[in-house]
Amino acid sequence: MKKISWLLIICLTLSALAGCARADESGEEMATLTQPEQIIPKDEVAEKEEPVDIDSADKAEEEPQVSEQPQIQEQPKDEPEEQETDTPQTTEKKQVVRESVPEGSQFDLYTLPSQPNHCMPLLDVVGTSLTFEELQKELDPKTSIVFRGKLNGKSTQYKMENYPIPHNETPILVQEVYYGNVKAGDVISYYEDMYVHLHDGEPVLHHYKGTKLLEKDQEYLFIVHNVGPLHEGGEDVYSTKDLFDRFVPISEVKTLQSKKELGKKEQRNLDALTYYYLGQRGEE
Repeated sequence: MKKISWLLIICLTLSALAGCARADESGEEMATLTQPEQIIPKDEVAEKEEPVDIDSADKAEEEPQVSEQPQIQEQPKDEPEEQETDTPQTTEKKQVVRESVPEGSQFDLYTLPSQPNHCMPLLDVVGTSLTFEELQKELDPKTSIVFRGKLNGKSTQYKMENYPIPHNETPILVQEVYYGNVKAGDVISYYEDMYVHLHDGEPVLHHYKGTKLLEKDQEYLFIVHNVGPLHEGGEDVYSTKDLFDRFVPISEVKTLQSKKELGKKEQRNLDALTYYYLGQRGEE
């Protein structure tokens, strides 16, 4: 019995010791487990919080500077826009004051600045271009003349009765006669469907777009008709049937002869120059 009891005591002692060892091992394991869990979150929080605070502090200082700089740069850009809005006011101040010239005023029309189709009533004159044969059919020995001539002085502006648009009458020197009751050395009054206005006191010529102007010292072929006086006390005035090609420059002869293809008006002008200017001289 004593042996059995001693064996029990020894077993109990061994089991107690084993239990303490296990308890110590489990405690160490628990310590090793709990300690990293407590340290890791602290390190992570410290590592995360410190850079975040630095970055956020830097950004907090930089952001106002970035946002303010464009505003400072944009302010000068706004100033020209405000000035541009003022431009209509300046243009209104620069509006041209237009007034008529007194009747009988004289001008060298070819020297004036011009404004085609400005202040002029637009007419359908596109279809008025005639062929040379049609021009010949319009000739009347009592009222028509064909001659070589040139500008002979300033044009005079008049206004016809019951017609609001003024016109100019231009003196033309007759140099060589091809048809009609006129002789070399005569000066005829030629009708110019154009007029002059004063713009801020300066004369400006208004005419139909495409209308040619007589140039000084240039010679032209005229095919014109007497339309009588156009204002009270005026002399007979000669005009053309074509508002656009009212005369043909003599200098165009060689140019038109050298062209391979001619338009309708160019062919008419070449035929007229060949028939009258060259033909009556015996030239080809």
